[in-house]
Amino acid sequence: MKLLVRHIGVFVSSLFLLSCSDDAAHVLPRHSGAPGEIVCIANSDLWDGEVGDIVYKHFSVDQPLLPQAEPFFNVFQFDPALANNITRQHRNLVFINIGNAAGKTRIEAIKDKWAQDQLVVNIYASTISEFDSLMADHGYPLVQKFNEYERKRLQQKNNLKRHQQISDTLFSIQKVKISVPSDCDIALNKKDFMWIQRQRERNVSGTMHDILEGVFIYQYPYINDSAFTNTSIIAVRDSLLKKYVPGPEPGSYMTTEYLLPTQSEVVDFNGKYAVFTRGLWRTNGAIMGGPFVNLTIYDSEKQRVVTAEGFVFAPKFDKREYLREVEAMIFSVDF
Repeated sequence: MKLLVRHIGVFVSSLFLLSCSDDAAHVLPRHSGAPGEIVCIANSDLWDGEVGDIVYKHFSVDQPLLPQAEPFFNVFQFDPALANNITRQHRNLVFINIGNAAGKTRIEAIKDKWAQDQLVVNIYASTISEFDSLMADHGYPLVQKFNEYERKRLQQKNNLKRHQQISDTLFSIQKVKISVPSDCDIALNKKDFMWIQRQRERNVSGTMHDILEGVFIYQYPYINDSAFTNTSIIAVRDSLLKKYVPGPEPGSYMTTEYLLPTQSEVVDFNGKYAVFTRGLWRTNGAIMGGPFVNLTIYDSEKQRVVTAEGFVFAPKFDKREYLREVEAMIFSVDF
């Protein structure tokens, strides 16, 4: 393959060495906190000044391509004097150390420090200016790392109640495996296209409202490098969705919303070249829409392109965590 893999860059692991805590040998409690939360342990005087603003600028910036404004993470702060054992068991912890005693400016990460499946990040800087520079360089990779851990937690949860029949059916036809929760079902199964759906309801003010999560798995032969351009990925997507994903009205179908351009980035998917895309979908011929995420992977062994895509339709609710759920599903694909 002639893809310019040098553009992949070094993944987030180059930012800091991820180590295991010595406590990992003991039986650790389950982590606390809700998905999408980060707890920062920082001096309140510093936090109320520039430090809090710097953190919010990176961790709480709006996630792109959601129908309404939602941050990547909800951030909470505790003064070190108020942090206790319960605080230290939170799923995502960031300790901010600023001052002469901090030593060399650096970022360290520890997994499973005080709880199972926990990620703890220590940030050291001599001055606020150094802290600002450090976050300017590494804020987004930190967001990616925390999102990766949230995704892994969801995958572990899915694996406990995995719908094995869906994975087996997909593998028998497309030679691709996937881990989805047991409350999923197959909406459509073709030789080159599978549609997996998950339907739930939530009560709001005494009225039940639908939540629909969908996953598409499809593949096609790898011809050349242009398959991984944003234009090609979206063109294939639109073609297959028009063919296989009808809307609620006669002649309607799912397609891409072009009012906001999709965003793509090259990622390393388990050692394979892949492109991850965020975007919005809409229904041509009906009033429906929402966010989607698309993972397009190069399978060098079979010389094919494999795409796993997830979408959310939840008009009465925030979408971030539902989108994270389908992201966990599509990142579970295995050849």
